[in-house]
Amino acid sequence: MQHTKHSRVGFTLIELLVVISIIALLIAILLPALSKAKQSAARLKCLTNARSIAQAMLMASNDNKQKLPDTGNWEGYYDEISTTKTSRPYHLNGGARDYLLSYGLVRDSFYCPNNPASNSDAFWGPSTGKGFSSHTYNYCITGYNLIGGRVGLQRADRFTAGTSQNAKDSSSKWYYMVADGIESIPMDMEQETYYDAIVTDVTRSSTSGNFDTISGHFSGYNPYSNNRYLKQRTGGSNVVLIDGSGKWKPEAEMGITGSSGAGLHQLECSSNYLWW
Repeated sequence: MQHTKHSRVGFTLIELLVVISIIALLIAILLPALSKAKQSAARLKCLTNARSIAQAMLMASNDNKQKLPDTGNWEGYYDEISTTKTSRPYHLNGGARDYLLSYGLVRDSFYCPNNPASNSDAFWGPSTGKGFSSHTYNYCITGYNLIGGRVGLQRADRFTAGTSQNAKDSSSKWYYMVADGIESIPMDMEQETYYDAIVTDVTRSSTSGNFDTISGHFSGYNPYSNNRYLKQRTGGSNVVLIDGSGKWKPEAEMGITGSSGAGLHQLECSSNYLWW
């Protein structure tokens, strides 16, 4: 009588457990690296967007005797399209938005890829600036601070000292700026200013410390006991200067250095604190 030998097919339980353990270990090693790579890619894309907006503003200044466009329409330059006036740097007058689009920008350029939820139809608004008169908001809400050229954000009195100083739009205040006669932000290409940034990420919290829907690289709650300061964590902001250069600014370098070492916000707009 012959006995046929059958070769063993499959794995034993121990072998399967070993394979599963190895796979789990590899995942544990690779996931943080993949997460960091994803964050780096989002930061780079965000910086590209911020630079694109800055370049459009600089090209517009070349067509307007070196004067940066006032995207808040404080002096009524875009009144024929939309009469809305705003000094909040993440709000754009409808006519100003259309003007920047004419320099090669697209809708996605105005929103941080790290926070795609902010790129909504409600925030972007109608297809043309004239439609803002009947829109839910009278302005376009973006994911970046367009600081340069903002007439409403100039200091009301450049020679007044104080912890906080009103902007021309009294709903906005600057913090700890010296009374030196220098403008707070660039109005044109050659002006000496306190801050050289013209475009930054939005880092915005309410007075209760909540980072809201348009803050690009921050979310949740600011755990610092005084909500005017940033608790040192791992966030940051992309910042583009008047010369067109840009960089990632880690949270430890944002805001104004306070007595505790944490960053005090530079600008307050109504009930919101802003850092960059």
